[in-house]
Amino acid sequence: MSAGGKGGGAGTAKDYHGTIAGLICAGPVDELVAIIADGKTVWPDAPDGDWKTATAYTAGDRVRHAGRVWTCITGHTSSGGNAPGAGAQWSEYTLKRSAVSNPVAVSVVGFGTAIFYWGTATQTLSGDVPAFAAVHPPYRRQCFAILKDWLFGRERTSAPNVEFVVRRAPAQSVITGAPALLDSDGQANPLAAVAEILTDPIFGAGQPSGYLASQSWQSAADALTAEAATTHLSPSLRGESLRAMVEAVGPYFDGWARWNADGLIEVGRFPRHQAPPEIPASHTITVHDLIEEMAFESPGWAGTSSDVTVKYRNRLRAFKDGAAVASNGTNRAVTGEYRPETLDRPWITRAEQAAQHAAEFAKILGEPFVSGSIVVRRERTDAIQPGDLFRLNHE
Repeated sequence: MSAGGKGGGAGTAKDYHGTIAGLICAGPVDELVAIIADGKTVWPDAPDGDWKTATAYTAGDRVRHAGRVWTCITGHTSSGGNAPGAGAQWSEYTLKRSAVSNPVAVSVVGFGTAIFYWGTATQTLSGDVPAFAAVHPPYRRQCFAILKDWLFGRERTSAPNVEFVVRRAPAQSVITGAPALLDSDGQANPLAAVAEILTDPIFGAGQPSGYLASQSWQSAADALTAEAATTHLSPSLRGESLRAMVEAVGPYFDGWARWNADGLIEVGRFPRHQAPPEIPASHTITVHDLIEEMAFESPGWAGTSSDVTVKYRNRLRAFKDGAAVASNGTNRAVTGEYRPETLDRPWITRAEQAAQHAAEFAKILGEPFVSGSIVVRRERTDAIQPGDLFRLNHE
């Protein structure tokens, strides 16, 4: 550790520095997005300040806008129509693995140097910190960083809490085209992420890609990418089981997964905000197919919610926990009560998406529902699988 600097007249105050290392995630990763120290984004910096209108910007200028740092790629005079994120004149500033070495030394103004390892299968240790290289392996396939001569703080002898925000496109071969890539907002198609977890031989289940019914995966992924602003996510796993991960992703876009007749895994979405499709005769059940009387129940308005809160990780606030709230006015008018419901959606990082998600579930959870069961002859259900729509004809 090192110290320096003076305090007030009572004596000398010291700034403490140290060198520490820590694993970040299973690698490799494609981009370094941000470094956060004690809840504050300390990298990247914005040497050209906050973005402003009616300002002449040249290629290479770096500004902060809407919680992120952007690089100007085309000289222009700024206006409301070409703000970062809206116009083609700007690109989000990140450090890309394809453009730098492994490891790469990242200078963080006011703190020190982060020696960042991308987590490749062939990475080797550099000589930036000889004491580390002398006793540690290269931790291949693990993304990690060494904070060299890092500022702990004034009269602070313990290391600060440091977070690294990284991202990469899902590594899988089942889904192709645009859904297999990160979108322009740095978000991933959730089905591509699930496909990676199912097929990755190192960090996933290691299943052959042929176990996934690729046509259904591609079709569903294409539909999600067409609505990327509300369906694409930032999935991150923290030791969950495969089953838990698949179950967790469904509520984000109202999806389902099942085994088909060939023993392959199919995926899809429940239809919403659209007319029902044509129901074939094989998916029609009549009163004559019943073995027992149908059983239905509804809790009525007592089982509804008037207000929905979606908890998410707000990237505009250094990925701190955020909350989006939506109310159902009809429900409040009918019940005369405040009936809150909270949904945890940690894979949502955009405030707009969280707000839309809350509004959608305020509609769903604010209305009474009916649930029930029917017992029918088996031969009438051979063609009906989980996730399928069917028609019930009953007097």
